[in-house]
Amino acid sequence: MRHKLTILLALSILAAAGIADAVSWGISPPEIDVQTLLPGSHYEKIIYLSKDGNDMEIRYEISGDITEWITTDAKDAFVFENKQMPVKVSIDVPGDAEIGKYNTILSFRATNHNSAEGIVLEPVLQLRINTQVINKKVSDYEVISSSASSNGNILQLKTQVKNNGNIADGPDKLAVTVFDKYYQNAIYSEEINSVGKIEPFTEKTIDNELHLSLEPGQYWAEVKSYGIINEEKTYETLKEEKIYFEVGNEAAINSADYGKPVHSGISSKSSKYIAAVLLLMLFIGIILLRNRNTKKTRFSKKRKLRRKA
Repeated sequence: MRHKLTILLALSILAAAGIADAVSWGISPPEIDVQTLLPGSHYEKIIYLSKDGNDMEIRYEISGDITEWITTDAKDAFVFENKQMPVKVSIDVPGDAEIGKYNTILSFRATNHNSAEGIVLEPVLQLRINTQVINKKVSDYEVISSSASSNGNILQLKTQVKNNGNIADGPDKLAVTVFDKYYQNAIYSEEINSVGKIEPFTEKTIDNELHLSLEPGQYWAEVKSYGIINEEKTYETLKEEKIYFEVGNEAAINSADYGKPVHSGISSKSSKYIAAVLLLMLFIGIILLRNRNTKKTRFSKKRKLRRKA
């Protein structure tokens, strides 16, 4: 019985040592799903490999319907050193691709999954790639945000756009109005009808410039993004933003809170005056308290003398 307990204890120690050296890793996202590819489309997606143990030797392989469409920026065999590693996966659809659905699997395999460096808990990770090739153009984009800046002569506008569609797309019009620092008086207004487009399945910044002379100071820009929703060129408001920006040295001095005084509260002269008043009041209070205690002492002495008499 003692021998069995000894063997079980030894096996437990070995198992604990193996678990201590175990390496876990994962992939995010575990799936790419794009159902609006056109013949000739290009699609990119960044995935991330992550781990919490020793370096790993990795090989990847592609299997499924469209292996020749799929490429990555990783080598066929590589060493996974850091805790996280980005991998760009690209899909290039041939111009003569047939309409239909295609499924592919990208497998990452740990070749040293059971070596002296540790045990990899999951030797193989899989990325599922589900795609569909269609013959219909899809417009699907959104304006994420806008920003404004100026050097006093040129107003620069940056519009962040995410294009989920399968054609080059973007806002059809920007309406820009510049206000004073109190957001009360409109100084300048203009429409930009050639905003710019970004490629399908991407997120990028579109740059535009307006020649506008502004004095140093603080300003607000109201930026409205529009998109055409039908053949009659009816515009739909996509996003409306109020953006604060500054121009020149005066703005750097007064940039605390959009036109309000930078320094609020008590000035140094006032603080000195208040401190002197407080010290004087404290001094008077001490004198009054001392006089009160003196009177109490005299009164108590008189009472004692009367009792003796």
